[in-house]
Formats: sequence, structure tokens, C-alpha cells
Amino acid sequence: MISPNLIAEVEDVLSRRKFDRWARDGQGSAYVAIVSAIGATYPDPPTPASEVRDPKDDYLVALARATGTSVIVSVDLDLLEADLPGIAVYRPRAFLELLDRA
Repeated sequence: MISPNLIAEVEDVLSRRKFDRWARDGQGSAYVAIVSAIGATYPDPPTPASEVRDPKDDYLVALARATGTSVIVSVDLDLLEADLPGIAVYRPRAFLELLDRA
């Protein structure tokens, strides 16, 4: 599930200098284009009261709740350490391992 806010954040992060090795030469733009093309896009839902330490992550929880998504994949500790009833948060590698076992 993706939304305009999520795509904007990914674009912003991939434009940072520290991500040059992954996003240079148009690779970041290509990644965003692929995710935008294959992701199920939803409008940004209203953001409710904060459920995580970093209020900037609230939109991700709101998106998951609005779309009935039960999993968020992230490396963000504010999300990984949050108690989100009905939503599990996995690191990418852990999520891929979970999919392999399924």
C-alpha cells in the first residue's frame, strides 16, 4: 500500500547524499517509478493522534489502518518499537524470511 505522502518521503530520502550509492544515475527515480507503478495507491488518510514516538511516522500507521494492512516493513526504530495493535512491524530481511517460510 502506498500513498502520495509515502512516495514523497521515499523520493526525499533517496535524494539525500548518503543514499547516492543506491540512488545515483537515476536508480532512485527508477525505484520510485516501479513502486508507484506496482503499488496499490491510496489517498493519504487523515492522521489521527500519535501512536509512535515520531509524529512524522503517524501517516504510515494511518495508511495501514485505513487500508486494513496488518504489516509495515521498515527500518525505522520508532515504528519497530511501537505497540501497534493489529499491525506487525518487520525489518525488510525478517519480512522476506517470513514470506519464504509461508
